[in-house]
Amino acid sequence: MWSGLVRACYNAYRAAWLHLLKSLYLGHSHPATDKVSKEELDRLLAQTLKTVGRRQSHKDEQRAIERRFRRLRKDFDAIYRVVQKCIEKKSSRQMIRKSVFQAIRGKRFDNDVLARDRNAWEIIPRRKRFKRPCLEDPTSWTPSQLTIALLAKERGFFY
Repeated sequence: MWSGLVRACYNAYRAAWLHLLKSLYLGHSHPATDKVSKEELDRLLAQTLKTVGRRQSHKDEQRAIERRFRRLRKDFDAIYRVVQKCIEKKSSRQMIRKSVFQAIRGKRFDNDVLARDRNAWEIIPRRKRFKRPCLEDPTSWTPSQLTIALLAKERGFFY
């Protein structure tokens, strides 16, 4: 019942705005301008035709996400172990990054893991931690957090 009410309100709101925009911008100016306005309104009409509520993912898409998650998780478990070994050896930050680079060279996500800005590390929420997650500090992140963050970045979702 609630979803029906929300859908009806959304459709009424959408129809009111589209009617207002059509009455304000169509038929009042040069035909070339009207053509551009009509194209933009048609694009807006198509974009707002979406249903209200959560997007229902398809089973195939869900399986693909789960498969990608498992692959990434294996890779990030390996990265985590490499970083821990480097920490045990008291390696410098540069040596840690170099070791990780050698482990992930050529993978699709290497730039997101090794980049210093606009990377997957910025997506990981801090929650109860006070330190910013970074590759060189394995106590600031877990493989599953990095996996979820990178998957969210790849898919355009929010984490």
